[in-house]
Amino acid sequence: MQRNQDALADFEAVLSEAPNSMRALYGRGVARQRLGDSQGSADQQEALRRLPGAGREFVYPRFTNSR
Repeated sequence: MQRNQDALADFEAVLSEAPNSMRALYGRGVARQRLGDSQGSADQQEALRRLPGAGREFVYPRFTNSR
């Protein structure tokens, strides 16, 4: 849970400096949802409305080489 709280704080910090960052808005939505905040989906929907594909980093994470 601490990880999601830290992520939420980071996304909030980004949004305070760059309020038009739709990737940060989407990320905030993910963090809020994971913390049980129902407004998280509203953040995600708004981000996708304003920037289609804004959340692709969360849906298709980079694959890492685990060798």
